Amino acid sequence: DKIIASNPVAELTPEEKPKTKQVKRDYLTPDELEKVVEAFPERTKQQREGLRMFLFSCYTGLRFSDVVKLQWNDIKKDASNGKSYFVIEMQKTKEIVKGYLSQKALALIECKHNKDENIFFGGAYLSNANKWLKIASASAGIEKNVSFHTARHTFAVNLLAGGMDIYSVSRLLGHTDIKTTQIYLEMMPKKQIEASEMIDKIF
Repeated sequence: DKIIASNPVAELTPEEKPKTKQVKRDYLTPDELEKVVEAFPERTKQQREGLRMFLFSCYTGLRFSDVVKLQWNDIKKDASNGKSYFVIEMQKTKEIVKGYLSQKALALIECKHNKDENIFFGGAYLSNANKWLKIASASAGIEKNVSFHTARHTFAVNLLAGGMDIYSVSRLLGHTDIKTTQIYLEMMPKKQIEASEMIDKIF
């Protein structure tokens, strides 16, 4: 409304500007993920579906909001190599993301239905999935704050640890700024040690 002629925050020094608190991000190693799966309660259909969705997120990096809305017509097949992939608009960022499906991800969605149907049924609500994940991780002796979003961190960190470049991981996650992806490198002291050792080899 042009009531204020300029942004008052622009007058603050870098020290005076409020800082965003860094949120701790936990992820699961492949061994920890296996333990969580073994301890996850699968007594009801809803619990089994919650686990299926969580694993699919671990293997694709998709958020809960994207997994729960994923439909069969979002899954395509590449004519050049026969591999299956998804193309979706992410709910949070509205970014278009394409990702090829691993064999583990495909195994979770073997039973195909009508094209306009959801792959996962909506009964596995986020709060319930988070509750079961916390129970499973505690039973497995994992002292981490495990939630459904941990799957996304698990996807990113393990890909980076496996040697995938940060730009590719950023694109797969649908990040609009690569700085967001760089946070995952800070969770990997092993990579920082490797960088220092590489310097010694180069110089």
